[in-house]
Amino acid sequence: MFDYSQLKIHSDCIEYNGIEAEKIIFCEGYQCQNSPYWKEVPMLPAKGEIMTIECPSMPEDFIVLSGMFIIPIGNKRFRCGATYEWKFSDELPSAGGKVKLIDLLNENIKVPYTIIEHTAGVRPTVKDRRPVIGAHPTSDRVLIFNGLGTKGVMLSPLFSLQMAEWLEGKTQLNPEVNVNRFLKMR
Repeated sequence: MFDYSQLKIHSDCIEYNGIEAEKIIFCEGYQCQNSPYWKEVPMLPAKGEIMTIECPSMPEDFIVLSGMFIIPIGNKRFRCGATYEWKFSDELPSAGGKVKLIDLLNENIKVPYTIIEHTAGVRPTVKDRRPVIGAHPTSDRVLIFNGLGTKGVMLSPLFSLQMAEWLEGKTQLNPEVNVNRFLKMR
């Protein structure tokens, strides 16, 4: 676990446990709400559960989007999901989540399958449903890349490129994703 008290911010670098760098980028998911730097970001964590199944008779050349996703991952295995839970007490898969996923699967496919894995995670969703990118108002060495939420797989390439170009001084951050919308302006 990251120990914030060990982060030293100097005028020419940041330092953490003997490691020096020009900047630090926090990509902590919904746990940023526990950070002294990002606690003002209005996170709305959403727990989600998925399953991996094996289904030898299902083709692997398309993705199903019909009340759930079913994505081929190779070797006749598919990732299926997902559930949404806004009030939760842990990050663990639940019996109720598994039942929901099985019901959705049975509505979408009519061929036998085997459940390989059932997992859960928490999406870093932000109140305004926009990613959170940028520098902290007290130091341009302390950055955030977060809040990709339920569409993170699709959004991350675009916003990673935007952040890289911003870091290289080639562009400005889109105001809709700039962390300054939540923090005190510089």
